[in-house]
Amino acid sequence: MKSKIVRIFLSISGHIVALSLVIFSWFHLVKFYLNQFPPIGADFYQFVNFADYIHKFPAWPSMSWKYIWFSGHPTFFDYGMLHSYLVLPLINFFTVTDASRFYLIGTLGVFLVFTYLLIWELSKNKIFSIALTLCLAWSTNLYVALFFGGTAAYAGAQMFLPMVLYFVVKFCKTNNRRFLYLAGILLGLSFWGHTGLAVSLIFASACLVLFFWKSEKIKIFSLKKIKDLLTLIISAFFVAGFALYPTIYSLLSVSQKNSSGFGLSLSTRVFPNAITEFIQMTNPFLFIALLVVLVVFIFRRRLKKIEGALTFIILSIYLFIFIALFLIGRNPVGNALGPDRVNFTLSLSLACLLAVLWRALGGRFILNLKEFKKQKRSERIFFYLRLAIIVILLFGIFEAAPLERHLEEKKGNSSLMPVEINDTLINENERISSIVPPWLDTNDNNHRLYELNNSINIWWNIVNDLPIVKGYFPVMPSQDAVNWLYWGDQSLIGEIVEHFNTPEEVAKNSALFMIDWFGVKYLHNIGAPFDVADYLLEKPGFVENIVEDIEEIEFIEVADEFTSPIVRPVNSPTFMVIADNFSYDTILRILAMENLNSKVIIPLHGEELIDRLKKENLSHFDGIFLYNYQYKSQGVWDVLENYVRNGGNLMIETGSEVKESDVKNIDNKELPNIFPIRRTTRDELGTEWSLEKGDSLSIKNIKIDEFSPLLYNNSPWKLSFSIDSDLRSWSQVILRQQGKPILVEGDFGDGKVIWSGMNLPYHIQTYQNFEESGLFKSLLGSMFNLEERKTPNFEFSRDKPEEVKISSKSFSGVLMKENAYPGWQAQAGGEKLKIYKAGLDFIYVRNSGEENVVTLSYRGSKSAWIFFWISIASFIYLVLGVIFGRLLLAKMLVKKISADKINNKLKSWWDKDEEEE
Repeated sequence: MKSKIVRIFLSISGHIVALSLVIFSWFHLVKFYLNQFPPIGADFYQFVNFADYIHKFPAWPSMSWKYIWFSGHPTFFDYGMLHSYLVLPLINFFTVTDASRFYLIGTLGVFLVFTYLLIWELSKNKIFSIALTLCLAWSTNLYVALFFGGTAAYAGAQMFLPMVLYFVVKFCKTNNRRFLYLAGILLGLSFWGHTGLAVSLIFASACLVLFFWKSEKIKIFSLKKIKDLLTLIISAFFVAGFALYPTIYSLLSVSQKNSSGFGLSLSTRVFPNAITEFIQMTNPFLFIALLVVLVVFIFRRRLKKIEGALTFIILSIYLFIFIALFLIGRNPVGNALGPDRVNFTLSLSLACLLAVLWRALGGRFILNLKEFKKQKRSERIFFYLRLAIIVILLFGIFEAAPLERHLEEKKGNSSLMPVEINDTLINENERISSIVPPWLDTNDNNHRLYELNNSINIWWNIVNDLPIVKGYFPVMPSQDAVNWLYWGDQSLIGEIVEHFNTPEEVAKNSALFMIDWFGVKYLHNIGAPFDVADYLLEKPGFVENIVEDIEEIEFIEVADEFTSPIVRPVNSPTFMVIADNFSYDTILRILAMENLNSKVIIPLHGEELIDRLKKENLSHFDGIFLYNYQYKSQGVWDVLENYVRNGGNLMIETGSEVKESDVKNIDNKELPNIFPIRRTTRDELGTEWSLEKGDSLSIKNIKIDEFSPLLYNNSPWKLSFSIDSDLRSWSQVILRQQGKPILVEGDFGDGKVIWSGMNLPYHIQTYQNFEESGLFKSLLGSMFNLEERKTPNFEFSRDKPEEVKISSKSFSGVLMKENAYPGWQAQAGGEKLKIYKAGLDFIYVRNSGEENVVTLSYRGSKSAWIFFWISIASFIYLVLGVIFGRLLLAKMLVKKISADKINNKLKSWWDKDEEEE
């Protein structure tokens, strides 16, 4: 017993000494990294930004809301959620910048520790493991993500690869399920660190090693192997569950929106030097040592008999193919990774293969000369060969100096200008006075800065509370949100005029529309090509303050007349649009043409299914627009009829291909009573307008002779039209084409109905004709007042991102220009209020009562909480499995649903049914 304890003590002591040598030899690179000023890493301050935000506003991951970027999103949608929490203890002792640097370089230290343990487990030789670990430590590819290319989250997640492989190999060699559960836990956590790296490389590598591990006791194709593999996969995905939620949410959003903007893609840019870069970035002594060993084994034909050799050959081939795909621009994770960031995985796999082959050489180091002479000639040859390999690897020490020079050449600073910002971030000064003008309120968290360059947004919110419109990494709830932000960018800088032939007046109004909807109070220029368009700067009264040429940055303050706060009480009329996503986007762009912003009208984004409207909520809408709509029950028309009778306003567009565009599609061949006409026909009415005005005031000031052609892709534009005899008694014609009514209105009860068969919104969007958009504005104006409403006086408080309180008097609703993700709740006077998507899919709450205080709070969506607790419960469950050596609940379940019990249960049910008969 004592001798066993002594052996264990000596073994542990030996590993501690070995690891100390590895870390000591590598430490000069740590000092090299920490001594860089400004800090290196292209995306370094992105991670600092994440960590700083979590530190300022601690919350459960499932209910943490990040309002400073991209109009708000759940914090866990950011990359590197795990790292943002793990770095928190360090922030208590260091500045957030230093804490982030210590943490990230520390993760590489963990990578080397587990690389050593993995290689030792495969080779069972400490000297060899030290040499080979240092060989990898002196390979440039290990430092790509941290030093010059890639996210800091990716660099931090690299440590999980050797950790997971180590425990998988331990399980394969010992069949101790504790190691399998540990591998599953770490594999799941790797998803929390960086999903792209975890899915494509760590997960795939772990599964390949487990499945193809072959020894005398373990066959590749066996029921046990499949069971073990499923255990690893299920464990990993259950622990990862919460980290996978953003990906699942995005994929579902794509499915719902019929968009191809999200999801996994096989396309990426071509990297013609993918393979050569791998060779150049890897310590050449690794290749030399591996080549020597492979030559010996190829001639001796012993590879098939070596435990683990097939595993790492297959893994190396997989990783090589993964890198090679970049040569032709094809990769399973699109542009999420690059070959230079992937290279370290193949180096590690080749090192593992070398370790496996090393041990297969057999023998041990013999210091006794007499004993050595007694060995067979072949055993002595293998001894010399093993010694030669270690000498080759130790010569790799000479790579340390070239590596440092290489890193010095390739290191990338963190996209900062000017350099003074670095000193501010590292020493945590309160304000950068020489960069920010005194009138720019950096503490204002109810307006936004519209930034036009990543060199600003990557660091801005580390030192300033003022949110920014964009951010460094694009976290967007939908492809529509991506398109709207792009639309805003292009309008703001004038590219929409130059590259999309948009009339300048349309571009200017669109920019003003976006400035209001994004709550922009400040703009900045950094010079071409990111200059704010002249048509904005030259608009009278638009610029309230401007400071030029402060460190090459130009800040602009927008006058209050042209913007509005992020959160505010409103009295603007609400316009519920029941349409598909493309059609809703069309309506927004028409409103933007006329700059009908949130101070004039609030469009609400309803679903295209009319049935989703609830009768009790109809009073929340001053108007409803049916456009490219659908429905399941005819009863929806009765609901809308009652809505209009009670004072509501309804606009119906049948010019697109909906059922009511032609009564041939309707069973009784007549439109519902709410339509101002009885029948419609959808067909061509010429290629030129032959319009005739009716008596409606809506058309009075519109120049119909300036309408754009009645063409769609050089073919006649189809219209849905009626005839005079089909007009209902309460209707009047607004427009006729060739004598056929195509636009009709009428007062119905206390409300108003407008019917169009023109597909007017799409025609406006196609030709961007101001007379046509003026007609649409006039139609809206006939339903409700389009005068600009001033924001009532209000008090706003937001002590933490997830809690917002508005106090005011006489307001019909609250508009919060942040993304309406599931999980937001609103209440007034203890009554729960319904949240609608408004404008750019932001949050709108109708204040239906007389309450003066409305509170909005983010509690996290039900699905997010479900995923979160699945992850937590799975983690605890597997930890218990590690402690007790088995998954206790699984054993119990297996016993409970054994075959005999199932048969007995079925038999009792069968007997009971027979008795009842």
